[in-house]
Amino acid sequence: QAGLLNQSSAQVIDGSLKLKDVSSNTSTDGTDLRRTPSSSGNMRTHTWSSWIRRTKYSFDQQIFYSGVDANNTAHIRFDNDDTITVFDYTNTFTVNPSRKFRDIGWYHVVVAIDTTQTTDADKVKIYVNGNLETSFDTASYPADNLELDFNRGSTEHSIGRNNVNGNNYFCGSLSQVYWIDGAALGPENFGYTDPLT
Repeated sequence: QAGLLNQSSAQVIDGSLKLKDVSSNTSTDGTDLRRTPSSSGNMRTHTWSSWIRRTKYSFDQQIFYSGVDANNTAHIRFDNDDTITVFDYTNTFTVNPSRKFRDIGWYHVVVAIDTTQTTDADKVKIYVNGNLETSFDTASYPADNLELDFNRGSTEHSIGRNNVNGNNYFCGSLSQVYWIDGAALGPENFGYTDPLT
C-alpha cells in the first residue's frame, strides 16, 4: 500500500512530436509528416498505433491519411463531434465508435485492420487505452479480402493532414507512432498496464 501511495499519477510520454494547426480558427494550414511508398505493402492487413494528446477540438482532424484524390482515400481521424473514425472512401466502409475524445491528456489508440477475417467485427478493431471499442455510431465493415487504400504504392501517406485537400491538420502531440505492415495486432504488442499506476 505504501508503494502505491508514493507513485506519481502524472502521465509521462517521452519523445512526442507536436503537430499544430497554425491558423487561428480553421484547419487549413499546419504541420505534418508525409511519405510516398514506392511499392504497395499488404493492403488487407495492417495496424496503426500511437499515443495521442489533443489540443484543439470540434473540427475534423486527420491523424493518418492515404489518398491520391477525393475518391481514393483512407484515413483515421477525429471528427468534428470529437469521435474517431476509420474510413475508406474507395471501398465505402466506416467504423466510428461512440466514445468522445475530449479529455485533456494522453490516449493510446490502436487500429487493427484485417479484411481476411470472416467476422465483420474482427476486420476493423479500435482499442483505446487497451480496451476494445464495442459501441458504435456507425459500423459498416469492409468486404472479405478487400484491398484498402492504406499501404497503396505511389500514394502519399500523411501523419496529421488530409494530403488531397491540404487541410484538416491535426492539433496536438503524437508519440511512439507505429505502422505495422502485414499484421493486425492488439495493444499488448505496444505497451502494458503498470500495476502500480
